[in-house]
Amino acid sequence: MDTYETALGAAGIVRERTSFWLAFAVGLAALTVQGVRYARLEQLSRVGTTVSIARNLALGLVIIAMKVLIAH
Repeated sequence: MDTYETALGAAGIVRERTSFWLAFAVGLAALTVQGVRYARLEQLSRVGTTVSIARNLALGLVIIAMKVLIAH
């Protein structure tokens, strides 16, 4: 089994590949929510909020890309 397996995949409720994409989507959603929370806390404009979310997602995706490059 891959290290990307979630509890749903381990339990056999969904396929391993599906569990990976679910985990990926939940992670991106969490990064988006954190970007919105930060923007609201700092009282940023819509453009500032968009930039905050984009930077948060970009950093998360860079970390994932680095992990994939190192692991494979």
